[in-house]
Amino acid sequence: GSYPSGIALPIDVSLDSNTVPVGIIDIKFSYNPKAVKIVKFLSNKALDSELNSTDISTEQQNKGEFRYHAVDTLGKTITGNNKLGELIVMALLPGTIQIGVSSAQIGTDNSLINIEADPFSIAIVDQVQSTNNNISPSPTLTPTPLPTVTNTSGQAQLVVKVIIPGIGSNAQKGENSSPKRTTRIAKVQIYDSQQHLVKSTESTLTYTPSESVYKGTVSLRDIPSQEYTAKISLDNTLVKTLHSTIPLSKNNMYTTVPIILSPGDLNGDGELSITDYNLLQACYRKQPACTTSIAQLADFNDNGVVAGDNIDANIQAREFYSRK
Repeated sequence: GSYPSGIALPIDVSLDSNTVPVGIIDIKFSYNPKAVKIVKFLSNKALDSELNSTDISTEQQNKGEFRYHAVDTLGKTITGNNKLGELIVMALLPGTIQIGVSSAQIGTDNSLINIEADPFSIAIVDQVQSTNNNISPSPTLTPTPLPTVTNTSGQAQLVVKVIIPGIGSNAQKGENSSPKRTTRIAKVQIYDSQQHLVKSTESTLTYTPSESVYKGTVSLRDIPSQEYTAKISLDNTLVKTLHSTIPLSKNNMYTTVPIILSPGDLNGDGELSITDYNLLQACYRKQPACTTSIAQLADFNDNGVVAGDNIDANIQAREFYSRK
């Protein structure tokens, strides 16, 4: 099919060695760096030790090359058909782009053989002409502290505002203005100046269309009056730390600037990994690993659709790219 430029696309990389035992894999990919960017290689760890980073350096990108080099150090070679991982690529220009294999060797310490590999081509159309929606990165918000105001609850209160990429009022960016989940449960952690956890709580945030944010008030009871650091997350996002400290005290209310969260964590371990990517792909391709609960988490723009939805795939891919 045809794809718009600027969208991150996954390419499966598999090896079929038939009956040849493989303890070393050395593959060199080549491409035109002016037409395509390899964002990352998400390894399946077919062999236990990888001799080069699966992140793509600026030098590699400028040269238009990426090397995947892995070895077995545990005496557990592989045979047959194995998925090595997925290349996450992004086309920079419309046209036909091609990713080739300049060299490929497999085998063991005692013997290496050259193998043939076919190049991979995809057609890229101009983004304006594409019918696929692309998500542009949300603008960076300056974290200017807002003043506290008096409240009469007898408690310290924190008004939390979060932005979820893919949800908002900008239809040109492919944002969904009518999310299915109008309320979300936020986990809020409060740390003192010594980075000791003082309070951990959960609070309901409600979508506010006029601001394109989820917003809610967190009651922190009689927390001692001082400056704190706050960390916030939702059920499918990474934990985000507020850039500035916040003053909290009894009978005062502090409102955060809108905080852009990072969706993509589908297994809830607090990290973005190949497991999260594979779970999203299972939902994208309607595979059994995509349970009802995982499908809800993987629907990042919350439009009720995850199978075949390029917006959800692009949101997660951008988060992987931002951490390369």
